[in-house]
Amino acid sequence: MILTSKMALIIVYIGNLPWYFPYFLHSCYYNPSIDFFIFTDNKEELSNVPPNVHLIPYSIEQFKTDASNALDFNVTIESGYKLCDFKPAYGLIFENWIKGYDFWGYCDIDIIFGNIRNFMTDELLNEYDVISARHDYLTGCFALYRNNSFMRELFKQSKDYRKVFTEERNFYCVGTPFNALSCIITEDCMPTWIMNVSSRWTVC
Repeated sequence: MILTSKMALIIVYIGNLPWYFPYFLHSCYYNPSIDFFIFTDNKEELSNVPPNVHLIPYSIEQFKTDASNALDFNVTIESGYKLCDFKPAYGLIFENWIKGYDFWGYCDIDIIFGNIRNFMTDELLNEYDVISARHDYLTGCFALYRNNSFMRELFKQSKDYRKVFTEERNFYCVGTPFNALSCIITEDCMPTWIMNVSSRWTVC
């Protein structure tokens, strides 16, 4: 099967990489048609890194600078866990890294992938703009977006995205129930992701 859609997955990891990281890398090896961009401040020398895994030296301060420049306002991030709130904006923040790709996305490193392209075919990718690992919410462990300006800035449809990106606390903006995509803060300040392009998203 000849696959034509190019995919890039973005990971930002601050801190020491966990003991199971080599297993994640090994599973990336079996997905040679997908590029993994891992931005990390980890200084440990790693062996057996597959050619489709790109380790980029990075810091939380650099992320703060890059995110602030991309969003055109100063963001607040003091810990690696706050990165979860920024995942829907990775396509804009790391736009220069995903040029030439048809899809961009993010994933976690506590995952062992099978052969993703065995089931995420060009036929599936041609039909949908957003692909999530669950049908009832946009997952933080894995999600995929079509690489165009609308999808890179889809998070801006939330009236509260500035609030989420400028407050120190974690809003957990991925991994929450949704039915259309924008992060709205309810009366108890818990965000819900809503997907307005529901006819163009699917679960993998």
